[in-house]
Amino acid sequence: MAGSVRLPSLTPEMLTARPPAAGPVRFSLRETPERDRDSLYHEFFGRMVMRYEVKPAHDVPLDIDINLQMLPGLLMVSGKMHGSENRRTRACVDDGLDDFGMAVNLGGKYVVGQDGQEIVLEDGEAVLISLGKLFTLMHRPPGNFLAMRFPRTQMMPRIVGADDLCMRPLRADSDALKLLTRYADVAQLDDTVANADVRQHFVGHIYDLIALTLGATRDAAELARGRGLRAARLHAIKRDIGRSLDQPDLSVAALALRHGLTPRFVQRLFEAEGTTFTQYLLAERLARAHRLLTDPHRAGEKISTVAFDAGFADVSYFNRAFRRRFGAAPSDVRAAATR
Repeated sequence: MAGSVRLPSLTPEMLTARPPAAGPVRFSLRETPERDRDSLYHEFFGRMVMRYEVKPAHDVPLDIDINLQMLPGLLMVSGKMHGSENRRTRACVDDGLDDFGMAVNLGGKYVVGQDGQEIVLEDGEAVLISLGKLFTLMHRPPGNFLAMRFPRTQMMPRIVGADDLCMRPLRADSDALKLLTRYADVAQLDDTVANADVRQHFVGHIYDLIALTLGATRDAAELARGRGLRAARLHAIKRDIGRSLDQPDLSVAALALRHGLTPRFVQRLFEAEGTTFTQYLLAERLARAHRLLTDPHRAGEKISTVAFDAGFADVSYFNRAFRRRFGAAPSDVRAAATR
């Protein structure tokens, strides 16, 4: 949950707001006195968010530190939720909620029970459950989880036999599930899906990836490949680029190989955004160089060191590209930041 400490803390006003908060919020019991944790967790998360009964587990300390993103037609929860038994009881089911839920285990043992069946999700596995029925959930440390709640009406036309897919473990090596999990990270970034139009597209992409993970109909799969799947692949490639900027030999061929795609397909993903792989890579490297040059902790480093750390093998080319992008030499930008 990188960056969760920067998120606003969850309050009752956020939960009851209409429309819900656009950005992610954090709910944590780590700063709460131990005597108040059970009641606070039950009130906020059990009753107001997920609508199920919660009680502490006997053998695991209660440790709750999660991010919530409340989007139109989609609730996403991620983080740590250890030491609690969560049950959708008969009293809860009578509230009329009939959504689907998907739980993805990102580490530890995730025990899920419904319809007299109990399964244990291993690392990276997922499962679909019906929130209109009784169920139990318990996540054991270590590790995180990702959970999503979405309307049944949105998913029924997209997949074949949705109810029959409940309580069937989804394999960790599913490419669609991996893309879904990575793409869901987008919602945890501040202001990334704050715009109403962006939220609508993002939720649609998540629906597409869930359908592909579960088994989309032919028409839904065709639409998803042109929408959610492309968006998730591009997101994964961009994250890979961000982690690899300091590699001067980073190429579209290397990225395509790592992601199981063809170089031409990767190029088309960027072209659909009105740019090219080369242009995007250069812009990201220049942006990193600018951040390094204005970082006071690196004020004593040589310009060439900054260039190499941003992935430029040729300092002269770096200087020319930097000046074209920012209208000033790297040394001038550093001097201005120092002043």
